[in-house]
Amino acid sequence: MELEKYLEQGVDGGVVDLRCLPEDDLAEGACAAQNFDEDDVGMTSLSEESVTEKESPTASASSAPDHESYRAVGGSEEATGDDGGKKDEAEDSSEVTNDENDETEDDESILEDSHSNASSVDSWSNEAPPLDLNYEALKHLVDHFLPGSHGACIDITTMRRGEFHEIRVLHFADGWSCIARFTREYEMLEKTQSELATIEYVRKNTTIPVPEIYLVNHNENHVVGAAFVIMERMEDEQLRFVWHDLSLEHKLGLVSQLADIVGQLADQKLDGIGSLKADGTLGPLYQQHYDYKPMSDQPFTSTIDWFFAFLDDDDPERAEAARKLFPEIRDELRSFFEKNTDNPNLNAPYGLLHDDFQYQNMLVVRDDKTSAPRISAIIDWDYCQTAPLEAIREYPVLITDIDYREEEYADNKVLRKHFVASLMQRFPEDSPERKQVKRCFREKCWTLNIFHRILMRRWDDDCEVDMVGTWLSGVRGPDEYDCRAPYGGRSNWVMDSDLEDSDAESEDDEETSGGSDTDSEADSESDEGPDDESEGGSEVGGSSEGGSKA
Repeated sequence: MELEKYLEQGVDGGVVDLRCLPEDDLAEGACAAQNFDEDDVGMTSLSEESVTEKESPTASASSAPDHESYRAVGGSEEATGDDGGKKDEAEDSSEVTNDENDETEDDESILEDSHSNASSVDSWSNEAPPLDLNYEALKHLVDHFLPGSHGACIDITTMRRGEFHEIRVLHFADGWSCIARFTREYEMLEKTQSELATIEYVRKNTTIPVPEIYLVNHNENHVVGAAFVIMERMEDEQLRFVWHDLSLEHKLGLVSQLADIVGQLADQKLDGIGSLKADGTLGPLYQQHYDYKPMSDQPFTSTIDWFFAFLDDDDPERAEAARKLFPEIRDELRSFFEKNTDNPNLNAPYGLLHDDFQYQNMLVVRDDKTSAPRISAIIDWDYCQTAPLEAIREYPVLITDIDYREEEYADNKVLRKHFVASLMQRFPEDSPERKQVKRCFREKCWTLNIFHRILMRRWDDDCEVDMVGTWLSGVRGPDEYDCRAPYGGRSNWVMDSDLEDSDAESEDDEETSGGSDTDSEADSESDEGPDDESEGGSEVGGSSEGGSKA
């Protein structure tokens, strides 16, 4: 039997992929490993009363929508799907409660750790049925396949449930634990392989902390009850639970770390736009809103081809009225890209884009309360892709402005400037790369940013027609880039005021201001580094490094 060979070999050679084992071998092997009858590992349903929701009085959020999900055009709320974003990941064991009505957030049902003698058939209203998992079979598999000598898996506790995944913590005899992420609905094999290949690529080619993958099973029908991935349990607290309580000085420290992560992703050099394949090479693009097929047979060789892929006149899932406007959109895009043929931020080489770079996917550890939290992991790498630098070098959403948090506007401006300054300081002064970073932020515009946010996703028919029309009207408006903000969330958006008060225009400002049909404002480059900026949380020497819009 194939499983016996795996039991003899162990996993010292790398990640174990159970996909190659037939379903019958998995079921038989799980039983044979511990010498008990196959009937004993049938799918079981135990009492659902033993799983309860966890209330955390220390972790709270305002009654307003989550900052990360409020990605608006003109301040209107834009839903981002699962777990306040598009996806969920393994490393979260807390729950947010609403300060005003003390109710759990609708988009974040996180369950209290419940012991493995509790049912995996838990009750969640208005949701697809939860998975019916065979814990005993899972225990026997991980006992034999996981690396190291941690003893038997003695307990399985429920951590959280999202739209796409359910998360369990596996506890072992020596006190060690790891994460099991189970897929709730069908996922393309290539999509999961791309996620795992991306994590491995990031581990090998950057210093960005990511969870280690131990065991992979792509067979959704085997004895455990779902496809799953067993991965490292990271030191963690989601950044979203601590961000709003941090001092400006500590936020500056975290923003420096985020800039380093974005900088490393942007530094990768790939020659097309696509998704990594299982063998680590670049393949066709898999995009979240096109779940069941790749967007092309091969990686896209240009940014405009990538944009055009979202404008398929024959796509039956797009509203007919919206599709009738696609030729006009392509004409506008052609005009834009013809004016930017030499713009390095829009052309190859391409870097890596984390598709959901939001603070629920940033895990932090507080070594002590006198220093900024340390980023311990970046999670949720599914649908990561290669992309042009204009899409990668972007403000983290947590430092962009939002209507219901006006009290954060001043600090956000300081943090944006610090973020851009930190990216620039990765390169020598006066270098082309440094100027390229500045240009990227100074040329943020409606044409690109809003295309990313509304035309690269699917909407209901009526909504899609409105969205397409909104993008076109913004591009064609008489004061296009002055009245149409490249960032949503703040309905009364204005450019950072320091741009208007800039003391001088340097030569490199003049060089970059006319490079594209975008909203380029004069700003001056500061020589002060992040350390100088961090002290006292003041702005960066009065310069406008952060300089486009918020």
